Amino acid sequence: MLTVRLQDTGFSRDNKNMLNSAPKRVIESYLKQEAPGYALLVDAPWGSGKTHIVKQVTHCETDPTRLYVTLYDVDSPEAFDWALVRAMKPWSDGATASWSKRFKEFASGVQIFGNSVDLTKVNLTEIVLRTLPSTLIFDDIERCGLNHVQLSGLINRFVEHQKKRVILIANSDRHKEKTAFDGSREKLIGQAITLRPELDAAMVAVWVKMPDGQGRTILKGRQRLVAKTFEEAGHQNLRLLLRAMRDAAAMLDALAPEMLNFDQAIDHLVATFLALHMAYHGGRLSKQDMLDRAKYRSLLGSKTDEDKAAFDALQAVQTDHPDCNIDIQNVQILPVDLGFSLIVDGYASTSDIMEGLLSTHQFSTPSEQPDWVRLWNWTEEPVDELEGVIACLTKRL
Repeated sequence: MLTVRLQDTGFSRDNKNMLNSAPKRVIESYLKQEAPGYALLVDAPWGSGKTHIVKQVTHCETDPTRLYVTLYDVDSPEAFDWALVRAMKPWSDGATASWSKRFKEFASGVQIFGNSVDLTKVNLTEIVLRTLPSTLIFDDIERCGLNHVQLSGLINRFVEHQKKRVILIANSDRHKEKTAFDGSREKLIGQAITLRPELDAAMVAVWVKMPDGQGRTILKGRQRLVAKTFEEAGHQNLRLLLRAMRDAAAMLDALAPEMLNFDQAIDHLVATFLALHMAYHGGRLSKQDMLDRAKYRSLLGSKTDEDKAAFDALQAVQTDHPDCNIDIQNVQILPVDLGFSLIVDGYASTSDIMEGLLSTHQFSTPSEQPDWVRLWNWTEEPVDELEGVIACLTKRL
């Protein structure tokens, strides 16, 4: 079995146009083969855009010789066959339609070789299975409800007996039968390629979908910061990032015009919001973790297992994003309550956003900040000004 991995793609930060170029060429080469005798596996994490890339390269949505089939929640051989029927005839995809109703929907006006057919006397799946195109693309392999040995047997009939080109799309790391799946590669899968998320292409798409506004402008001007935060997260899930960007834009729309002058604070806010949003919706942080961001944790005292787990979760995300404000200590850019409302509850009013962000004193000049705030945020103050603040406070005391 031949495997093409990420290091084979020639990708580098200085040459993003080469991203996934080698895997794409492998797919194109496979599509040109006649009766290859093996399946091609496209392997990548959830949300990385692998389905989009495969559809783009194969043109399966416009090319009638190529058929895209999702196996999500398919749990029986009959459901597998019906997934093929549904892919060939989109009209059959009715969530509440019974088999008999689906037949009736299609029965009127159907003709085969110019002759009318009474579908009450014909097996629809047999008709479809005999007329399948030469290239089949099966997605969501790891989410299929069939055991993998059974699924491999159903797919292998197309590879070995019908000599079709078969492309499998999966996230092998999340396969519930990973051992069986890996074992099937020797017989069914003759070649495997791993794709990397195409962040630049996703960015282009998100700007088109995101409504014009202040938030969109702020994010678009900080694409490098967004990319850095995404890379630090390590999950490679573009869906998590795009969802976080959408909600970040809504938050940034609420900023008052005078707050836009604080570029450093906005950078810190954007990175922190994206990191927290992806961590929570990606399952790394719980609701309680989001509430415990500012909770005092003694480094000397003993911790319960629950406290240690919460500390470890927050600390792990903070370690991944060292420039963000995940675990609040001396300085905060996104208050706990506001972060919980925006990320967990999914909504905060404009007044709540303004009040929460202004309470951090990160969107005001030092002269406007109370002396106690400047002393609290002593790491951000020049030494001479800090000495002046201390002298002033001492005099008052």
